[in-house]
Amino acid sequence: MAHLVIVESPAKAKTIAKYLGKDYVVAASAGHVRDLPKEFGIDIANDFAVSYEVIDSKRNAVQRLLNEARRAQDIVLASDPDREGEAIAWHISEILGMDGSLPCRAEFHEITKNGVKKGLEQVRPLNYQRIEAQQTRRTIDRLVGYKLSGALSYRLRTKGLSAGRVQSVALRLLCDRQREIDAFVKQEFWKITAIFQNAKDETFTAELVTQKPLHNQDITERALEYIREQQFLVDTVEKKRVRRSAPPPFTTSALQQAASSRIKIGAKETMDIAQQLYEGINLADGPTGLITYMRTDSVRTAPEFQEATRKYVTEVMKLDKAYLPPKAPQFKNKGDNVQDAHEAIRPTHIELTPEQVKPYLNARQFGVYKLVYERYLASQMAAAVNDVTTVHIAGGKARFKASGSVEVFPGFTIIWQEEPEKEKPAKKSKKGKEDNKDEGENGDDDKEEDTGRNQRLPALEAQDPLQLNDLQSRQSFTKPPAYFTEASLIKKMEESGVGRPSTYAPTIETLFRRQYSQTEKRRLLPTDLGKLVDGALREHFPEIISVEYTAGMEARLDDIEAGKQHYVPTVREFFQPLTAALRRYTGFDAFAERPEGPRVRQETGEACPVCGKSLLIRENRRTGEKFVGCSGYPECSYTRRDLTPAVKPEPG
Repeated sequence: MAHLVIVESPAKAKTIAKYLGKDYVVAASAGHVRDLPKEFGIDIANDFAVSYEVIDSKRNAVQRLLNEARRAQDIVLASDPDREGEAIAWHISEILGMDGSLPCRAEFHEITKNGVKKGLEQVRPLNYQRIEAQQTRRTIDRLVGYKLSGALSYRLRTKGLSAGRVQSVALRLLCDRQREIDAFVKQEFWKITAIFQNAKDETFTAELVTQKPLHNQDITERALEYIREQQFLVDTVEKKRVRRSAPPPFTTSALQQAASSRIKIGAKETMDIAQQLYEGINLADGPTGLITYMRTDSVRTAPEFQEATRKYVTEVMKLDKAYLPPKAPQFKNKGDNVQDAHEAIRPTHIELTPEQVKPYLNARQFGVYKLVYERYLASQMAAAVNDVTTVHIAGGKARFKASGSVEVFPGFTIIWQEEPEKEKPAKKSKKGKEDNKDEGENGDDDKEEDTGRNQRLPALEAQDPLQLNDLQSRQSFTKPPAYFTEASLIKKMEESGVGRPSTYAPTIETLFRRQYSQTEKRRLLPTDLGKLVDGALREHFPEIISVEYTAGMEARLDDIEAGKQHYVPTVREFFQPLTAALRRYTGFDAFAERPEGPRVRQETGEACPVCGKSLLIRENRRTGEKFVGCSGYPECSYTRRDLTPAVKPEPG
């Protein structure tokens, strides 16, 4: 009898089977096998008890698992190492009649021979706190998805509307940004740059420093006339050595942002590709997992892998030890809502460079793997060092500033170049307006001219005389806040504590699927339907669909996983304001128990205009809304909202 290992993905099963050999059978569940039934599945009166059923499309997969389990010596549940994976393992254990309090659960953080071996050496009981946290999330999402979505469809008279605990907050962020952009009034300002020459005929560029903005051309022309009449000299010279530390390895959101800005692929596709790289790619010696688990909010790395990386840098890459910090770096996770359940995303084999595996990858897979590999490798290297000089120039009342930078030591930048200037977050001016040069997201194609910030300045000393060689002015306008891209929306969600690594991409995908959002030149714009839904939620459910409330709920889920909170009080705390708001919005109790027993046929006295059968007054079980429907349903699907009997014209 063989040992049975059950994972989620068939691709992962194939890779793991290669490592385990003939004494093991590796089967796949293909994701969740049980879920709440379509008809709600939550017993509100009984402390929100839930009932699950096997998903119709997974019945064959479940039967295969049952057959394999009967023949197995023992069973190990090795679904993904997160809340959803823990819940999948529990559902499978329930179907197979396993005792989850006994060791039966393994976690594979990387699909390598060592990773699989390590996982099987640390088999543990199911984590029921993690399962409880997932069930809490699922229950709350069902309460919102069924009742709030139905209420929106009822009041807005539009079929198929959807609301969600996280998706509706993401929609709100999009609509808030659109409002800011629509309300923005641009303001004119001018910049003046000069080219100076020292006694050695060396030239450099400087920018006029003004206490008040130059608001129009007349003011700018007067300033130019004054500047041309002045004699200039160096006022002060400031020199400092600047160290730029290497960035940490990728978290989920950081990978999605980098993939969006650098190789122009969306969050969902990025995660699909990362899943493929994690589960295994067919290399020359068979399937091999190339990266660690890709749903993570942590920036830590296993110490043994860091040591292997340090040896690789000096022994294989033949780089001087100066390219490594004295000790392997330890990055700190940002924010209070980090779960830190897994390592950062990194390659599983430091010797498998992007170029080595390129023949086995398609272009998109190669692009994502190259990002992961190079970002991780750079994260383990020494800081880049630059000498930065700032020169202040005086001429009468006019003051100019010139900045220059000289590289002293490249450090990590030989592997990973920082984002171009246009990709960096917009800076706030003194008036709080954003001068956005980050991604051209507002359709503004004008480029900021290089004012010499990265130039190499000549040797200058205080009181050195300078000659003004050229003077130029340039008109600019303040710009509105940038539209969100997928990457910047994910970053905003992460910063706000809305959602978790596993939910960012599905949330954005839902906004597209529900036609609440659309893309235009990589910008995310709310559609008219999205604005309509957001307006209704904003007006009638402000205490539920808000950034603060949703972020607080995420923290409660983390507390449940940590054993600090529990399912029933958390769901009840969410349920009470939801049901009150629904009652105010719809005029009836959306969660009221419907009397069971035979239904009384309430006929309208009309014939169906489609099939001729009698029409009935029916009630939507989700919303309580009454409507007219054909008694021949489901063969005939005729319905109408107006309950008033249609008046037939008098003959003749």
